[in-house]
Amino acid sequence: FLSFGCLKKNKGLGVKPENRKYFGVYKRRVSIKEIKSIRKQYKGNLQIVAWPIDWAKKFPVKTCVNIIQQKAIPFILWNPVIKDYPEAAGFEAILRDDWLEYLEEWAEDVKEYQYPVFICFAPDFNNNERDWFIKDKQGSEKMKAVYKKIVMIFKEKEVENAIWVFSPSFESSPGLDWQIVEKAYPGDKYIDWLGFSALVNNNLDDKGDNKLSSLICNSIENIQKISSKKPIVVSCLGVA
Repeated sequence: FLSFGCLKKNKGLGVKPENRKYFGVYKRRVSIKEIKSIRKQYKGNLQIVAWPIDWAKKFPVKTCVNIIQQKAIPFILWNPVIKDYPEAAGFEAILRDDWLEYLEEWAEDVKEYQYPVFICFAPDFNNNERDWFIKDKQGSEKMKAVYKKIVMIFKEKEVENAIWVFSPSFESSPGLDWQIVEKAYPGDKYIDWLGFSALVNNNLDDKGDNKLSSLICNSIENIQKISSKKPIVVSCLGVA
């Protein structure tokens, strides 16, 4: 997990990049004891802690504060789904304002929290294993509309510490053209960082070359086609 670029709203937090790179860790559940151990292992070189949250949960103020106290920035992968009720937090429901009260509460809590927090809404939306998978051009238009709506709710609540991340999977599911992914982008006005996830089954290709390194370079090139003005984050990185 790493990111490239500058991080605004970092003043006074003590989160220092190394050569303009922020290194982080992705965890299914955040354990501060484990985060302390990782920081010690890497001699304090840990600036971002990421984990997933579904829409059954409120904004995790306590967890975010604990991460800030470890001189790192929280990175929330905000999955629009509820376990056992995958359609409940779908794009259409959000656009109907079924979730307006929930979103306004999140906005107010993020504002009260005050410190920076990355919010990556609907990550890997071009992966058909996700409940929020966009299947076609119509799906990309809904994704764009929903993301704009959410950001505007936060803006109306005068939230200034949310860092919005647009993060598809490095590779779209079969039949989904990359142009569909580009059409889902809400625009530079609404997004602060671009991201992508990169997962491979084997780190070496048939020639023995480093497949993951090549994958990351190609993914950066693709994501920059969406916008060349934004810093980039590898929101999930793994090798099986």
